[in-house]
Amino acid sequence: MRRVPTTWLLVLLAASSGALQGAKTLDLYFIDTEGGQATLVVAPSGQSLLIDTGYTGFGGRDTLRIAAAAKDAGVKKIDTLLITHFHDDHVGGVANLLDRFPVTTFVDHGPSIETKDYPSAYAAAFAKGQHRVVAAGDKIAIKDLDVTVVAAAGNAIGQQGEPNPNCAGIPRSQSDLESGENSQSVGVVIQFGKFRFADLGDLTWNKELALLCPENKVGRIDLYLTTHHGGDLGHDPAGGDHE
Repeated sequence: MRRVPTTWLLVLLAASSGALQGAKTLDLYFIDTEGGQATLVVAPSGQSLLIDTGYTGFGGRDTLRIAAAAKDAGVKKIDTLLITHFHDDHVGGVANLLDRFPVTTFVDHGPSIETKDYPSAYAAAFAKGQHRVVAAGDKIAIKDLDVTVVAAAGNAIGQQGEPNPNCAGIPRSQSDLESGENSQSVGVVIQFGKFRFADLGDLTWNKELALLCPENKVGRIDLYLTTHHGGDLGHDPAGGDHE
């Protein structure tokens, strides 16, 4: 059995439960950045999507962990880097990352609402490549995958969903953090065959509630990456259709 480093968790998913041995897989690497997050998505085509970069500093710790996962996946470049929002534990590691990997396309929700600008290191990075600001409802092109932006810049996807029976009695949050950068997080649903994975960054309680109540606009999710470090600010209990 292959040993998986404790600093990241690898999940391999075939297109169907009856997939034959040797079938191409979707590989998801959940990388421990000790406070933020980084998720490496490797499509069957070999194209890569990295969601967030962890911190800067610490001897390049978070980039080294991303690099270990990338080596395991055979990834030598990042085709798309998605920055969910502009807090140091999610965007801080960009400069360190670029010391090790070329990045083709940088994706985000637009300038930080807290600073009214982009972090300087990140702005310098995307100035040398392709840069795209996404809105809820947009698609991110990764061959063999369907990647849908379900939240961005404080807005939820506008599509109609099924009525959600779990919504009754759930209060809105009164936290001051609801007006900060976390609430602007880019959230995506990644679909491969019938499998659906949701990564909503640090999306806040009220913004996640807007995705799920009174209608579930994101649909059934097989794998859900808990928002905001598993704290009470995110992780709305109306998500009863998560598995």
